[in-house]
Amino acid sequence: MMKRNYIFRTLILLLSCLSPALMPAAAQQTEAFRSWHRDKFSLFIHYGLYSELGGVWQGKPVKDGYSEQIYSFGIRDMSQYEPLAQQFRPDRWNADAIVALAKKAGMRSIVFTSKHHDGFCMYHSAETPFNIVDATPTRRDVMKELSDACRRAGMKFGVYFSLIDWHFPEATPISDHNADLITPAHHQYNMRQVREILTSYGPVSELWFDMGSLSPEQSEELYRLVHELQPDCMVSGRLGNDCADFAVMGDNELPTEPIAFPWQTAASLFPETWGYRSWQERGTIADKANEKIEELIRVVCRGGNYLLNIGPEGDGSVLPYEAEVLTTIGEWLALHGEAIYDTERSPFGELMPFGEVSTRDSVLYLFIRPDMAGKEVFVPVNGDYLEEVANLSTSSTLDMVIRKDGLRIKMPTVMPRHHLVLALTFSRRDFVLADKPLASPLNLANSTRIYGHSCWDYYTGFKSVTGMKWQAVAAPHTIIYTDVEAGKELSLAVGGKEQIIRLDGGRVETVTVPKHGVRRGKPYVRRVGGVFGMIPDPILRGDTLPQPQGWQEMPVDQVERLPWGEISSCLLVQDITSDKEQTIVCHLTFGNGIYVTLNGKQITAELQRQADTPNERMVLLPLQKGANRLAVKFTNRFGEDLVRGISWPQAYKRYVLPIGGASSVSVGKKGVTVELRPASVRHQGTPAIIPNIVLL
Repeated sequence: MMKRNYIFRTLILLLSCLSPALMPAAAQQTEAFRSWHRDKFSLFIHYGLYSELGGVWQGKPVKDGYSEQIYSFGIRDMSQYEPLAQQFRPDRWNADAIVALAKKAGMRSIVFTSKHHDGFCMYHSAETPFNIVDATPTRRDVMKELSDACRRAGMKFGVYFSLIDWHFPEATPISDHNADLITPAHHQYNMRQVREILTSYGPVSELWFDMGSLSPEQSEELYRLVHELQPDCMVSGRLGNDCADFAVMGDNELPTEPIAFPWQTAASLFPETWGYRSWQERGTIADKANEKIEELIRVVCRGGNYLLNIGPEGDGSVLPYEAEVLTTIGEWLALHGEAIYDTERSPFGELMPFGEVSTRDSVLYLFIRPDMAGKEVFVPVNGDYLEEVANLSTSSTLDMVIRKDGLRIKMPTVMPRHHLVLALTFSRRDFVLADKPLASPLNLANSTRIYGHSCWDYYTGFKSVTGMKWQAVAAPHTIIYTDVEAGKELSLAVGGKEQIIRLDGGRVETVTVPKHGVRRGKPYVRRVGGVFGMIPDPILRGDTLPQPQGWQEMPVDQVERLPWGEISSCLLVQDITSDKEQTIVCHLTFGNGIYVTLNGKQITAELQRQADTPNERMVLLPLQKGANRLAVKFTNRFGEDLVRGISWPQAYKRYVLPIGGASSVSVGKKGVTVELRPASVRHQGTPAIIPNIVLL
């Protein structure tokens, strides 16, 4: 077995050298990756020189930004910051006790901050004296102590590493946004420090890179180094440029839909800070534990892993409040852990109205919210296959109506504080009822979108459409595409039978857009910041625009005239009314990125690093009858002064291409499942950019 593992790891290493683009997919086939994905719940620890300050500088609370970034927000003078190391004494740091606490909380791994943005190393680095061994009185290597404690206890050990460094003299000068470019000298410095960590601190389960804006070549080089030194180490998405083994959401971000690509949410007990803050308002232990249990459930049921952070004090002690919250979560997991660990995302195409769902093999776990007390819950599963229903939360019996077309369960009038968790065991794995049959055409509007997550750097991470899926449909015989998709190779799986289709050729048609029956409202525009893909939910849902809070009515030809800067975005919202279901077309001009939604569902999203000339994209908009809302986020990552705007063509060209083998698939009475994805991608989160595809 050892020899076979060695051969497999060598093969992975060779693949990384010969074809880096293959690596993310290859890494996900290892047992180490599958183990990481099964664990679901981990401890994040933000502990560093900043912990000594506790969010206070010169006797005053620094209320701007996170407390671990207090140097950036409150000091910006390294001659004043460096001397703090002389009073930094981790006398109450107890690695074994922290590992024991993590185990008690039900966590399966620990990720420790080896170096944050301030450049102070919490391990013994030979690259700089600005480290906890050489610069502090106690000369303790606390990261080594934690690594050893994890190994003794059978706990996985992971490492956080900041890609920016405010202490390194040859780094890009500090900015306000933490996504600085990495100079060649700084990149080599990072490479050397990563090598130190991966060769001196035992097995590392994941390397959690953060911040900075690397070039694609820098990301590739660091990714290859990690897998060269430790093939089983999982690399986080914040390394950037879609060079990762798993995606990372924005800070404390909880995605609204299940994501098919492996991902993780990093969350702090207090969203306002990750490092220790002495003046933090904490609330009750019960409320905080309930909040984090809810987040854990939502993350796991949507396919992710949950990394929950604590911030020890300067002396290394864990706040009793934080320890109690973790212990309370552990008590809940002791009863409900089987519905969390080693599970997969919900098998349903949309969120359930009663709560969340996870699954393992032929077992379905229902997390039913407390506000469902006394109400009836409907689960679209085939009751003929139901073998057992177990109540993991209480001993209450449940009134159930079991039918082939679904399961109806009456909730008790008194519900648990967190969730009522049920385990439904079926005799077969195909227990989920198929969606209602769809008639042609199949398009983006009636598909179940297959979501991934793409990331250049922290400020350009976004939920990406990586493919489309339809259930209970007839086998298609024709694919229709536009110039946006021309030249792509797509994988079309019909009833499990795959074929590769190259979008080249076909009958050319000119389609005229209907002139009547569509009324476009006035466009409204607002400057926005933050992570590229985020649009506030009320705007996506079509709620009334919050006039006049920052919004301005603006002709579309003036969008391009807005002042732009680095890491800036403009959100355009326009309401459209249609007297029937029909498709119209819009033409978008943009700089680095475009993120388009219609009625709250993504139409397309993409980033273009090279923006010497404006990028253009034609997008078909499948309108529903009645009210529709279009939201377009234009982003400017690097500050190019380019034209941006939206126009409404009256006609467009499309290509009608016959499909060979798909129509020969046996359909049967229930129809088949159809999936459409790019035939080959660099990374499972890379956007497909196929918004205009239609199958007939």
